[in-house]
Amino acid sequence: MNILLVNDDGIESLTIKLLYEELSKKHNVYMVAPSVNRSGVSHSITVFRNIKVRKLGQRVFSVDAMPADCVKIAILSLVKEKIDLTISGINIGPNLGLDIYYSGTFSAARESAMLGINAISCSVNMGWNEVDEKLFKQSVFFISKLVDFYPIQSIPSDVFPNINIPKAYFEEIKSIVPAKPYERYYFETSYLKENQTSEEEEECSYVLDGGVREHLEVVDSDIFLCKNKHITYTMYSYYPFKDVSQYEILVYEYFRKAFDFTKSYFIQQQSSL
Repeated sequence: MNILLVNDDGIESLTIKLLYEELSKKHNVYMVAPSVNRSGVSHSITVFRNIKVRKLGQRVFSVDAMPADCVKIAILSLVKEKIDLTISGINIGPNLGLDIYYSGTFSAARESAMLGINAISCSVNMGWNEVDEKLFKQSVFFISKLVDFYPIQSIPSDVFPNINIPKAYFEEIKSIVPAKPYERYYFETSYLKENQTSEEEEECSYVLDGGVREHLEVVDSDIFLCKNKHITYTMYSYYPFKDVSQYEILVYEYFRKAFDFTKSYFIQQQSSL
């Protein structure tokens, strides 16, 4: 397959580099990612300036723009071959509940769907600044197996899964399950002033202060399930009122096979040590 790899964490993210390396063993992979971290930019695109693109390798491009821009410029200009599948991620940080409205990762997958190319959005439920190379490598292996099993011919291009991997090694992860997005929202208590020496200054900087509020008692929500060591997936369409429940059911067996294969592989690896 010809696969487009994109993210919102930027071209230097460890997870996109590992995923590029793994997927390239079987597929023609094009990595087209933002030149810097673009987390939280949602589905914004660049319209009032030129976009700078740097070619870093035969199929690797750094783009001075947003994740959705990366998808658009890759599909419409950079990649001459037809893309079969876009993978957005693996994002370092969850995209659970209402996160998708802020997420550049989710929006890049949606942009691909809007351009008629099947897509997958994937994240791992860790802190933005956390690094766990073992979990990253396991997650990359899982996504590569999911690509092997994914029934792409049976999924309309406007429909795509949003996948969240828990903060747990695959030996400990319980299952992969469909889940409902529920309220995981950010509460803004205030914007705090920084670097202001006096009230008379005409210019100062602000930083957002707040936190995350989660409803962990909703047992079929992606938040609850991911926190309790399940990989979750939710099917979406860019058509807001489309019923995607049939595709949620359709992909389950394929996703379960990918998960079972991955878990067994790492349990066997562990037992051989």
